[in-house]
Amino acid sequence: MATFANIKDGIVQNVIIADQEFIDSGGVGNPSTWKETWWEELSENEKGSTKNYAAKYDTYDSVRDAFISPQPYPSWILSEETCKWNPPDPPGPAPDGGGDNGFGYKWNEDTVSWDSRPSPFLP
Repeated sequence: MATFANIKDGIVQNVIIADQEFIDSGGVGNPSTWKETWWEELSENEKGSTKNYAAKYDTYDSVRDAFISPQPYPSWILSEETCKWNPPDPPGPAPDGGGDNGFGYKWNEDTVSWDSRPSPFLP
């Protein structure tokens, strides 16, 4: 079993887990529109050739052989090495590593900086 992304006009339409034989059979459409990707849980040596895990609405860059998520903020810059979006430097990553997906800080595009936010666990 592997993870495959269905790509149309450079945009990921769907991600499924399937056998290569199933993809090749045309059971889910033209096999040439599917690209193998990998699960986030895999170790570095188990990952396929693409730089990032594919998710719906990501773009696939065939030159970089990478799935790239939508740009989260206009000021963020694409890393050529990882093909992930990073805040401008400075300010760089969130001070505690929390970022938008964690607690502690949220990106403020108006000030191009991290704003602290209260813990949801405090009264």
